[in-house]
Amino acid sequence: LFAIANTNGNTLVHASVQPDDTWELRVQDSGIELGGESANFSLLYLPYDTIGLVGGQYDGSADAHETSSGSFDMQRLDVGRYQLTVPGETPDTGMLIMTTADDLLGDNYLTYENDGLGNFIIETRDLPLGGLEDTQFVWAFISFTDPISTVPEPSTWLLAATVLACLSAGRRRASV
Repeated sequence: LFAIANTNGNTLVHASVQPDDTWELRVQDSGIELGGESANFSLLYLPYDTIGLVGGQYDGSADAHETSSGSFDMQRLDVGRYQLTVPGETPDTGMLIMTTADDLLGDNYLTYENDGLGNFIIETRDLPLGGLEDTQFVWAFISFTDPISTVPEPSTWLLAATVLACLSAGRRRASV
């Protein structure tokens, strides 16, 4: 689950994975530590079985992926700094989407940059002062030339076929 504020201001949205596999969200002003805020936000959910997905949930403190999909290498370089390598890809051929996945007491934000060697350098910073700090986060690599793809579930196709069949049957009756 990826979450982002729909503002041009200093609003952050934090997502927290719960033990029952649900998510809790907190919207906060980046200038107020742990202060809640009322603001619009957007969500994107990508299941780990999404076709072509390279991504996962990473625990920076433990330097370990909780869950993941696709081929990649993530290494903790230092507190709050991680190097991500996606084989055959670079920051010039694709981009990352990321969001924190820490508990709701966290107040971190994420950035990334190209290290000039084809890797992504991800940093997680603590608010309100912006110092580096380890946290949990989810990430996904999106290729510019071969993006991920979602395929409707079979029930979606069945529903569409049923609707079309009913519409077609209705037209035949009306023309008789």
